[in-house]
Parts: sequence; structure tokens; C-alpha cells
Amino acid sequence: MFFFTYQLTIRFNISSSFSSFLYCEGAQPIRIIVVSDYKCNAVSYTREAVIVRPLIMNLGNPDWVTAWANELNSILSETPKLLLLDMGGVLYLSSYAIVKLIALDDKATKATKILVQTNILPEVAKLYDITRKNEVFCIAEDNASAIAHFGA
Repeated sequence: MFFFTYQLTIRFNISSSFSSFLYCEGAQPIRIIVVSDYKCNAVSYTREAVIVRPLIMNLGNPDWVTAWANELNSILSETPKLLLLDMGGVLYLSSYAIVKLIALDDKATKATKILVQTNILPEVAKLYDITRKNEVFCIAEDNASAIAHFGA
């Protein structure tokens, strides 16, 4: 069995608020159409759920956390029932970010919606264990298991 390793350089060139181009060295640019105005979260929709992936790896800066949380609140208001927060790219959460997540979870509960955090990295899982937030939040191993358990 052979394994190959390639180094790939990727850069984004934002040309407008609605589209951008992805460049890979040695390849033609690929146009990406942005379907929302969200800057802090990547949003995708399935039949069962809205899946949100934070684009900020370090949620420590209060200004970033506020912008991120405001977008999450907007996304939650547009979510029919199940909102999956894919935390797979988040390496750090400040206490302020955790407070914002608690508020979002409360808002979801009051609106009879379900907020599930998925793909939590060990660094964040350890923080949740220490602060006992793993007892407060709905957490699933991955998006598929969350949809299987909480989906319609």
C-alpha cells in the first residue's frame, strides 16, 4: 500500500459579498457562490437539520464572539427544528463564548427547537468536562448521529 503526501496552497480572493474565487496552485480558479451573508459561520441545509460550522477557530476575542453569536441567533430564528453546531474547527472557547452558547441553547429551548453541538475537539470537550457544561448542552459525536437521534 502506498501513501502520497501533497502540499496544496489555497487562498481566497473575495470579489464581492456574493461570490469568491478559490485558487489552487497550478489549477484554474473555481468559483464559489456564497448563499448567505454570514461571515462567521458556514451554513448548510439538509432535510432534517440546519448545520452551522463556525469559521473562527479561536473564540476568545469578545468582538468576534459577539458577531458569531449574533449570526447564530439569526440562523436559529430561521431554523425549523434542529440546529447542529459543528464545533469540529473550534480549538478554544472563552467563558464569554460559553455564556453566549448557553443563551443560544435557552433561546432554542424556549422556541421548541433543538440545538446540538457535534464534532467537539478534545480541547473543547475537556473544557466542557471541567465546567460541567457537558451536562447542560446537547452533544453528539457527529452530525449523522445527531440527525439519527434528534431528527424527525
